[in-house]
Amino acid sequence: MISVLCFIKNSHELMLIKKALEREEDEFFVIEASDFKAFKSALSKKNFDVVLFDLKTLGVDNLIAIRNFKDQNPFIPVIVLIDPGLEKIAIKAHKHGADDYLIKDSTYFPWLPHMIRFCIGAFKTSHELNEIKQLLLKSQVIGKIGSCMYNPLKNRMIWSEPTYKIFGVDPNNFKPSYEKFMELIHPNDREVIDTLCSHSLEQRQSKFETEFRILRQDTGEIRVVKMVCEYQKDNTGRIIKSMGIIQDITEIKITEETLKENLEKFRAIFEYSPDVIFI
Repeated sequence: MISVLCFIKNSHELMLIKKALEREEDEFFVIEASDFKAFKSALSKKNFDVVLFDLKTLGVDNLIAIRNFKDQNPFIPVIVLIDPGLEKIAIKAHKHGADDYLIKDSTYFPWLPHMIRFCIGAFKTSHELNEIKQLLLKSQVIGKIGSCMYNPLKNRMIWSEPTYKIFGVDPNNFKPSYEKFMELIHPNDREVIDTLCSHSLEQRQSKFETEFRILRQDTGEIRVVKMVCEYQKDNTGRIIKSMGIIQDITEIKITEETLKENLEKFRAIFEYSPDVIFI
C-alpha cells in the first residue's frame, strides 16, 4: 500500500484527490493535513511514501517550506500541485527540492495515481543510482583510482573527482584538456607518453596501458601512476572516445623497489659469503 500525505487546504479538492486514489483498489492510504501543525503531527506518527504539496496551502513561503521539508526528509519524494500558467513556479519548486509537479486542470485527477507511482519509482531509482555513485567514488578514493573520458575529435576531457586529487588540482579552477594533461606529466616522461597516446589513436588501437611519473600540483611531489585506456570507435573504425582509469601506484613502486634492493643485498651476501647459509 502506498501511503500519501496531502498538505492541501481546499476541502473540495482534497475530496476529489481521495476519490481518485481510492478507486485504485485500496492501493493508496491517504492522510490529509490542512495546516503545518497537522502536517508535522502526521509526519511524526507515520512514514509516508510520498507527499503532495499544494503551493497555495503553503502560502508565500512555499518554496522555503519545501526546502526545509526536503532537508529534514530527504528520502520522501515530493509532488507539488500548481494552478495552470504557473509552470515557472514549478521549476523553482524543483530547484528547492520538489521531485515532480502536476498542473491542476480539469483532467489531472485521473492521472494522479499514475503520477504518484511514477514519481516514487523514479525517486527510488535515482536514489539507488546515487548510492552506487557514492560507493564507486569512495572505492576510487580508497584505491587512489580515478576515471577519465576523452573525446579526441573535440579535445574534450572529463575527469572524476579522484582524478583531480591524484594530480593535485582543484576541479573548480582546472578544466582538463589533452594539453593540460600533458603539462602535469613529468618532463622526462612527457614526450614518451605524448607519442604513445598519439600512436595509439593513429593506429586505431583498441586499448593501451602504461606507467609514468606526474608532478602533483598541490605538493610538488613526483608520483607514479598507471593509466589504462579503452577506445570506442565509430562504424569506420575511427576512435571517437577514450575511456580509462588512472591509479596512483607510487607506494606500490616504492615497495617493489625496497623488495628488489633487499633481494639484491641477500644475493650479494649469499654469493660472497665463505660460509654455507642454511635457511
